[in-house]
Amino acid sequence: MNIYTRTGDSGQTSLFGGTRTGKDSLNVWAYGTIDEVNSTLGLVRSLLKNEQTRDTILKIQKKLFVVGAQLASDEKGTSLLKEKIEQKDIDELEAIIDNFIKDFGEIKDFVIPGESQPSAALHMARSTVRRAERHVYSLSKEGFVCPLLLKYVNRLSDAFFALASEVIYTELITTIKNKLEDKMDSEKDTLVWENMTHAALEEAKKLGVHVSVAVADINGNLLHFTRSRNAILPSIAIAENKAYSAATMKMTTEELGNLSAPSKPLFGINTVNPKLVIFGGGLPLRKNGEICGAVGVSGASVADDIRIAQRALEAFEASI
Repeated sequence: MNIYTRTGDSGQTSLFGGTRTGKDSLNVWAYGTIDEVNSTLGLVRSLLKNEQTRDTILKIQKKLFVVGAQLASDEKGTSLLKEKIEQKDIDELEAIIDNFIKDFGEIKDFVIPGESQPSAALHMARSTVRRAERHVYSLSKEGFVCPLLLKYVNRLSDAFFALASEVIYTELITTIKNKLEDKMDSEKDTLVWENMTHAALEEAKKLGVHVSVAVADINGNLLHFTRSRNAILPSIAIAENKAYSAATMKMTTEELGNLSAPSKPLFGINTVNPKLVIFGGGLPLRKNGEICGAVGVSGASVADDIRIAQRALEAFEASI
């Protein structure tokens, strides 16, 4: 089978079913853009390490061939297709979205693509799907698109958004776990950190809020981390940075905020070091009167973050 056929040299191509159409027709725009999506998903799959997510992407890629076939068919060709998009296919995409929300909580802030290569590629696929959806909708106005197909393409972009967010979260947790493996000195220390974060989450539960809690050593390196299931994703990095700030600056992040206000001696310090957080929720830890680390809490109001961090501090002091 030759790759080139010469039948399209005049700018015409054939739909499945025999109809000849221009290469700038709505059908070609629609299935061509779906092909772009599939290619981008191939890049995503090559970058991913999580086998479960890779399998999910591969399954969607195979389904996109079904989408493309429907869009590349005329009325006769559509009747001959052995496989078409069905409601169960839409249900599977909705399950991806619903499971993400169930496990990680809703995304309430705008997401700027680029946290990692796989997630950035997924956002490329998501935005390309949106373009494909516009072409499919235009085609549907001519009466050639099954409503289930249009619905599937619409759900697809939401599923990619959920998968991109899940990839970011999973990579963050993996990074944190790797840091933990490097920094854990002893089982006793581990128990102390676990007691601290457990106390913090219990306090958060009483307050009805969801937070991330990070414990750092004296140099601001992460020792322990935990997160309420529904805590917002940005709280992960902020909690870690609060612990870093309190440890390295040897003061609470609230005190650091006061000292970095306009006309104060540390004004602008957070622009010099973007990891420094200048609002409450980070508290230094002291052992025998000397600072030995810090705890950082993020996800609730500043007042609640401070209260939860204080509870973690109390648990630390009770264990030493």
